[in-house]
Amino acid sequence: MKYFLDFDRTLFDVETLYLELEKTKQRHLAGTQASFQCVSFPELVFSDVADFLRTKNLEDIFIVSSTLGLSAQWDEQYQRQKITEAGMDTKVNKVFVLSGDKTKIIKEAIGQFPESEQVIFIDDRIEHCLSVKQALPDSYCFLITRGESAGESDGYLQGIPVVHTLAEVDDRIKAL
Repeated sequence: MKYFLDFDRTLFDVETLYLELEKTKQRHLAGTQASFQCVSFPELVFSDVADFLRTKNLEDIFIVSSTLGLSAQWDEQYQRQKITEAGMDTKVNKVFVLSGDKTKIIKEAIGQFPESEQVIFIDDRIEHCLSVKQALPDSYCFLITRGESAGESDGYLQGIPVVHTLAEVDDRIKAL
């Protein structure tokens, strides 16, 4: 199995980043290199991430992060550095940072693996999940909401399973 993971709101608590910057009256530094001096980025990685990654092979894990977020638009260099500052770049096979559709990058990446390789995609945005699922119908896509309700019915939103933790992804995969 190959895992393609979004970064912000999937692995990294960007909302707490904003709160921490605000506490020190440095909110204006969000998205800048100076923000790395104000906040401990490794502490903003969600607590379940380490356990999830520990059960996977490094060569099977990829971060696919967008510079176009829900609350901000980052430049590519900042987003890459944020992933590095959080310590996540060394825990995955490869990091992709892009401003467009994640589906294209995932399709290109899986082109180097056997066709039988199972693809797991986890993101906090339903439109990304739907795009990947449409392009790769045999993939398993999960919408992660980190505790918030996404308006799902019976644990699904628009046919995509909704999870609140990465452990739930493992549980759902085991049940398949």
